[in-house]
Amino acid sequence: MFVCIHNDDLCFENCGVNEISFNKAEGLLSTIGLSISIVALMITMSIYIIFKKLRNVPGKILVCLVVTLMIGQFSFLISPFLQHFEVWCQLIAIVTHACFLSAFCWTNIMGFDLLKTFSRPTRVAVTSKPNTHLVLYAIYGFGVPVLIVSVAVIFQYGLATATIDNYRPNNGQYICWINSKMGLVVFFLCPLALFTLFDVVAFIATCVFIARANKEGATARGKGKTCTAVINLKLAFIMGIPWALAFIANITNSTSAADVLWIIFIVFNTLQGLFIAISFLCTRKVLQLVKEGFETTFSTSKSTTYSDVPPS
Repeated sequence: MFVCIHNDDLCFENCGVNEISFNKAEGLLSTIGLSISIVALMITMSIYIIFKKLRNVPGKILVCLVVTLMIGQFSFLISPFLQHFEVWCQLIAIVTHACFLSAFCWTNIMGFDLLKTFSRPTRVAVTSKPNTHLVLYAIYGFGVPVLIVSVAVIFQYGLATATIDNYRPNNGQYICWINSKMGLVVFFLCPLALFTLFDVVAFIATCVFIARANKEGATARGKGKTCTAVINLKLAFIMGIPWALAFIANITNSTSAADVLWIIFIVFNTLQGLFIAISFLCTRKVLQLVKEGFETTFSTSKSTTYSDVPPS
């Protein structure tokens, strides 16, 4: 993770693991990608809220992921305009930090819920209530980020000691984000690594259960390969691939391939909302619901118009 000032194309040495300077083209690409992603997330959230059939447990998990990611990306997008307002800059840094961590937590929850679904034998009845699952998921999805950010805030505004100073995040000191190397590692990169590790394990385990289920019931269903490919594609875009690219780009930073890797990282990371929208909106079920909704709305509007016409 690297933090740069867009206006001056400058990175502070204590902002990240290495010194990386993004040029204006990459900054513009990042701004465009974030804008597209936010719009796509808003559309996804609206559709999943409007249609009742989509408001099941996986749908509600997706909405929570979308909302936290959308707020985080929007906060990051407007942060350069708040650099000269110290209090607001610190506040937006804390909000961005919390929202990104929460988005990763809800990604964990999505992976766990999917793993739980495919690992359960088909004959086992589900006795627990969905609302109970949602409460537990919410405690993790919102509670863990609040805990991490609260500790970071205590380190920043608590008593000044030699130990605390080394890990102080310095939110808003230069830019509206974490401005210390150790603070970034402890309060963002380490949790991110743990969240991503869980995503990878859940992804692999889910693929194993899906493959096993398809193998056992291939003669009865005949749709195993297609379903596996679609689900794996959704998981791959959501579970940590952009950040894995960032880690690879950091390792190869001194090579000629680094610039290409950073461009790929910017595209995948800033357009994450668009990938989520494509994965979860471009399905037969959702498209059919949207089509029926438009047809119902159009028919109602047309009937109302005709009823308002006075008889001749």
